[in-house]
Amino acid sequence: MVSAAHWHRMGGAPIVVTENVVEYRRAVPEFVTRDDVVLEVGCAEGLTTAALAKRAKLAIGVDKSPGQIAKAVARHGGALPNLAFACLDAFDLAAVRQRVGAAGGARVDVVFLDVSGSRAVGDVAALLGKYERVFAPRVFVVKAFHLKRLEDFDAAAERIKPVSGPNNDEMLEMYALFKQANVGDNTTARPGLLDIKGRKKWDAWTSKKGAAPAAPARARSGAARGAAAALPAAARAPADAARAPPAPQA
Repeated sequence: MVSAAHWHRMGGAPIVVTENVVEYRRAVPEFVTRDDVVLEVGCAEGLTTAALAKRAKLAIGVDKSPGQIAKAVARHGGALPNLAFACLDAFDLAAVRQRVGAAGGARVDVVFLDVSGSRAVGDVAALLGKYERVFAPRVFVVKAFHLKRLEDFDAAAERIKPVSGPNNDEMLEMYALFKQANVGDNTTARPGLLDIKGRKKWDAWTSKKGAAPAAPARARSGAARGAAAALPAAARAPADAARAPPAPQA
């Protein structure tokens, strides 16, 4: 079974990303039904297209290599009445759509895409966008090595994403607790209108008025000590400097 973690929804049909031919062909019974018209782009010698034909109403394989299509027809041609091949460039959407119609496909339900498993991610994304607009399939199944590696990298980056720190409101609350515990009630003038950050800090400190009078260091509340520890050093420096004894005069 192809893991659900390999599904992507980019505003259109879901995209199932596979890395190798084993995963790619394993997706056939999982995503194809008896009523589906399936298009394989980059069918090579037609092995996957033939497997699709055994599961679907109609399977059409296209490849730009005349040699590969000749081998596909020689191996599978006439074996299944619902199987067709055509030598076409994957980027020639008009020709691909015409071939699907000629084979009896009024729609395309599933697109299997294998334009070289190691093709650049940008090329794969561009092709997916074109097929999405023209055929609007229910699902894409893609074999693309680099796209799968990119997916694995994104998943790993998500797993090691650092936990975010306190938000602005939490930082203001910790600042207010620290100042109230160490200095007491705020008796300073409120900063000017242009000092937005200073006014927010002043308001936060003033909101604690009367909550905790100044006390010796050994009697300070545990909460205030925790708040002080969580504050950046730069935020604690002004208060610490105000309490520091004057330097001795030479």
